[in-house]
Amino acid sequence: CTSPRPTPVDRVIIISIDTLRADRLGSYGYARPTSPALDALAEGGLRFETVIAESPWTLPSQMTLFTGLPPSRHGVRLSLQVLSTAVPTLPEVLQEAGFHTVGITGGGYMKRRYGFDRGFDYFDDRRKNLNTALEMARTQISETLGQDVRQFLFVHTYDVHCPYDPGQKYAEMFRTVPPADAIETRGRCGNPYYNSIELSAKQIRHLSDMYDAGMREADDEIGEFVDWLDEKGELARTLVIVLSDHGEEFSEHGKIGHGHTLYIEALRIPVIMFGG
Repeated sequence: CTSPRPTPVDRVIIISIDTLRADRLGSYGYARPTSPALDALAEGGLRFETVIAESPWTLPSQMTLFTGLPPSRHGVRLSLQVLSTAVPTLPEVLQEAGFHTVGITGGGYMKRRYGFDRGFDYFDDRRKNLNTALEMARTQISETLGQDVRQFLFVHTYDVHCPYDPGQKYAEMFRTVPPADAIETRGRCGNPYYNSIELSAKQIRHLSDMYDAGMREADDEIGEFVDWLDEKGELARTLVIVLSDHGEEFSEHGKIGHGHTLYIEALRIPVIMFGG
């Protein structure tokens, strides 16, 4: 009797949900229904319970993901710094190993100017939402179907990040604060704004609600993307990794946002693997 040979993995997809703290997912103990699709995938896959980001903001933390090095070694700790060409990146390693490499980001700190494009055969860093990014990923995958091609895709989104502006359907699903007691979030982003004004408890709750709503919207879109992979018969040959770069604070220690403290809500991130 011999065990069946495992299906080889021909594709690796990393989906990076910028600003997502681990404790806002059901599989990490959250009571609100922010992540039914990811929860189901985590149950059948691999979930890392405690992962601490190397930094509470995007640029140095994502550069650690790309290089495997802490910020003190990869050297990108400030917004004016660029990764040295002497430091190899994950896409470069995979490209040299024969993978067709695709990078689709939401721009901001995830731009080519910092060195994130290195090693990618295709790289798009224009501002875009997750729905558009995943549609672009579908196009890239479809072009390789039926071919003897190994593929690596990195998909990044700011959909959970401020200004906490989910679709209306999701906003209403998670709203607990009457509109009269809420605070306008559209077009308002960045730590200086929310930390320069005095917010009521209801206003903070509203920000948190809209953050949760954005996660549920992203979860639905990821679920649809995974279903598409499965329908195409590709999920069994694909390793999907969903993770984040840092968390977000909602005044647990007096601050809103990220990048200014090292509390657990700013550093503990989810890592979920499935497929393959």
